[in-house]
Amino acid sequence: MTEVMQRFQIVTTCPIHDRPVYLIINASSPEEAGDKALGMRVSCPWGGIEEAHDFVVEKVLGVSVYPWRPPVTVSAAPIPSVEVKEMITSELGERFWILSRKGQDEFGEIQRGVEEAVRLAPVSTPPTTRGAVTAGSVMLVLLLMLAVSAGGYYLYKRFKSS
Repeated sequence: MTEVMQRFQIVTTCPIHDRPVYLIINASSPEEAGDKALGMRVSCPWGGIEEAHDFVVEKVLGVSVYPWRPPVTVSAAPIPSVEVKEMITSELGERFWILSRKGQDEFGEIQRGVEEAVRLAPVSTPPTTRGAVTAGSVMLVLLLMLAVSAGGYYLYKRFKSS
């Protein structure tokens, strides 16, 4: 009988940077994945081009199934009703309700009420800012005017005395 190989994520640390390094290993069990990782030569992703280096895995900090999925939880079965025909839970834990004809009609009525309320709600608009100037730009213009005035006065005095 063949063993089913799974993918596991191994967590170890780079001895130079002391930051986590993740490895993906195919193995039949988490223990085997941890054993395979020990002694492996791994290139450190934290060194970049300038400090490219390899290190040997001496310690495995954690092993988890890769890709990670949230744990499967069993929730209470929905009470059979006229509105809900079926409930489906995806692998990610999202719940989807399949509605009966009566449930669809009631949901449509609620949805129309929500849309009507949104349509009647006043829409807030920001105040108009046409012609508004920030204090910084006003100060900049005043400083430029002062510099031009001072320069003009200096030139006026110079030519008047000559």
